[in-house]
Amino acid sequence: MLKRNGNMNPYEFLLQFKKYGKKGGFQPGLERVNKLLSYLDNPQDKVNYIHIGGSNGKGSTAAILTSIFKEAGFKVGTYISPPLVHFNERFKVNEIPITTNELKEIVSELKDIFADPAKDIKIEEPSFFEIITVIAFQYFYKKEIDIGILEVGLGGRLDATNAVSSPLLSIITNISYEHADILGPEIKDIAFEKAGIIKKGVPVITGAENKEALDVFKKIAAQMKAKLTIMEKAANYELIDKNLKQQTFNLRYNGETFDDIKLNILGEHQVKNAALAVRSLNLLPARYKINKEKIYKGLDRCRWPGRLEMMNRNPNIILDGAHNVDGMKRLVQFIDDNIKKDKKLFFLISILKDKDYKEMFNIINTLDHKMELSITKNQNERSLKPTLLKNYADTLNLKNKVYNNIQKAVKQTYKTMDEDDTFCITGSLYTVAEARFFTHLLIEGGLKDG
Repeated sequence: MLKRNGNMNPYEFLLQFKKYGKKGGFQPGLERVNKLLSYLDNPQDKVNYIHIGGSNGKGSTAAILTSIFKEAGFKVGTYISPPLVHFNERFKVNEIPITTNELKEIVSELKDIFADPAKDIKIEEPSFFEIITVIAFQYFYKKEIDIGILEVGLGGRLDATNAVSSPLLSIITNISYEHADILGPEIKDIAFEKAGIIKKGVPVITGAENKEALDVFKKIAAQMKAKLTIMEKAANYELIDKNLKQQTFNLRYNGETFDDIKLNILGEHQVKNAALAVRSLNLLPARYKINKEKIYKGLDRCRWPGRLEMMNRNPNIILDGAHNVDGMKRLVQFIDDNIKKDKKLFFLISILKDKDYKEMFNIINTLDHKMELSITKNQNERSLKPTLLKNYADTLNLKNKVYNNIQKAVKQTYKTMDEDDTFCITGSLYTVAEARFFTHLLIEGGLKDG
């Protein structure tokens, strides 16, 4: 059991750490996180993990697996980033976030490590993500979970989560262009970094279809003597029904047949993520065998807020954390398939600096709807200036308005809408998280002027 720990504020301690490594610069590597973990007696090696990397769909796949394991009676820990609303959502056991008191206990242990001169750890060296990853490993160990679902933060090979030395399974959802300035300019470079979570003798499954990426995976899996399962060849899934509430699909693999699976996460890409999650279960040790009934229930009961989330009807309010080109393609496809073209479509959008905002806008511009953009800035330090987004929107002749904050953008856009219009909030999960709060207040009538 985790103990209560006085009145110490754990969040103040965590905010001392820079987001991107030593002295604020991005310094990938495992030396710092491994050093910290060693002083905690390597908790990451005392829990069984599924390690999930990829460009898109990591969080959704983690959520689906979590729901299935929970339904099957396992005590499951889930580590995700970023959280949608509250910091504590990063660390969950059976979908319940860590409490502040539990967080205090682990932060107290870390403070003792930093205060010990014999350990020679300087407060400015580890990054924020490295620190919270250490917290995740220690928390799950203390909670004595049966299995952990671990989402990669950035890349894979040098990501702090890769301190886990021998997971039960590695999953790589897909590969697309992202973080090219860090991971490399070409798909093969990005695939190499993502493939860094492939471990010696540990099975790996991927939903990637790009030949360049798959060639990299095949090579590294062979080097690591890790059995590689490619979803495209190892399973067949078919979407048979969809609406704005639910999707139904069939899945077949290895003689297994799943008919009429209900999934309450929207978007056809989520069917692929769900199929990948279910197929991955077949690669786990026998102790984790789950019967079909529990798989069906886990999929049906899974929720993943902020990802094609229908927050309201009449008018439609859709929240989707599409943060890169691939994510925006999927969002636009969903809108094209489900939203009538003779009704108005409003976008509220804020994008982070390391994203290809021009191509994301180009994709939005393919929609044949009556559109208007509410361009704004979320509170993340990497948020792009609205004027930059406006200038490019103007070159595409996209009707737009600029707002200096998300609260005003939500409120003013909502005021202009008719009952049968659609309001889509997107561009970053940070944007969605911030806007979700104000949108909820609007729906409940609690967002006042002023």
